Parts: sequence; structure tokens; C-alpha cells
Amino acid sequence: MEGHIIKTQDLSSVIYSVSTNPAGQHLAWKFVKKNWSKLLEKFPLGSFSIRTIIIGVTAQFSSKQELEEVKLFFESVKEKVSQLRAPQIAVENIEKNIKWLDRNLVTLTKWILENLK
Repeated sequence: MEGHIIKTQDLSSVIYSVSTNPAGQHLAWKFVKKNWSKLLEKFPLGSFSIRTIIIGVTAQFSSKQELEEVKLFFESVKEKVSQLRAPQIAVENIEKNIKWLDRNLVTLTKWILENLK
């Protein structure tokens, strides 16, 4: 976070990259929640970096539990993010992921079981 190991300008990309790995997805989200105030000190509120972090870290979320967690987090920091569109985009993307799974999971599972023997 200090910029000695990872340059500040690369931090949002590193956080996003960690979140794209299934093993790092929740690790990145926990890091963002824990360090939210520090991230806002490093990056302007409406910056590309903050947008990348918010939308990128939550992009793979696809459960109702994850949706509620994201909503609760951004509700808790509402004063700081009320003018940002990124939290709403993140919530909409999670809702789309949930709907996609609801529509396709059974069919996809059936296809995989039939074709990958």
C-alpha cells in the first residue's frame, strides 16, 4: 500500500488481477473492504483506478450472498460513494451473473456430464 513494492499506479491492476483468479477472488474483495479508506486516500474517488477496483473485484460474484455483501458494504460507505456509478454497475453485474446461473446451470451441468466422460 505504501508504493514501495507495488507502484501506486499499478495497485488497482494488481488487485483486479488477483480477483480474476478463483482462489484470489474473495481475498481481493476482503482486501478492498479492509483497505477502502486507504484506497480512497491513494486514488481520487471518481478515478479509473477506483472504478477498476470496484467493478473488477466483484465481476465474478454470482451468488445472492455475495450480492448482499456488496450491497451492504457500499451502503456502509454510502457518504463516500454516493455520486459514483461503479457500485451500482457492480451490483447490476452480480445480479446478471445470478440470473445467468439460474437460467443455465442445470443445462450446462447436464452437458458437461454428458460430454466430458
